[in-house]
Amino acid sequence: MQPNDRGHFAIAPMGVELGLILENGVSWLRWWDESGNLLLTGDERAIAEKQARLDAEAIANQQTAITDQERLAKQEAEQKAKRLAEKLRSLDINPDDL
Repeated sequence: MQPNDRGHFAIAPMGVELGLILENGVSWLRWWDESGNLLLTGDERAIAEKQARLDAEAIANQQTAITDQERLAKQEAEQKAKRLAEKLRSLDINPDDL
């Protein structure tokens, strides 16, 4: 059996390739799909899924923080508008007429 152009050995009926990968000076036998994408081990999949959950939580927290900041900015703008209207009224100017 001859390796393909990636140096892997195709097992067509299973739709996978078998080959070696070098990690930290050690060669490991690993599986790839027919397109040459490395297939993750169960541990690697678990780590990737955990990282995806952490990333999603971080994004949700950022969105919450942005929403809180927007709400605070809106409240501050409303308070400022109210103070300005009160100041105009104290000068006998009706802000609704402006």
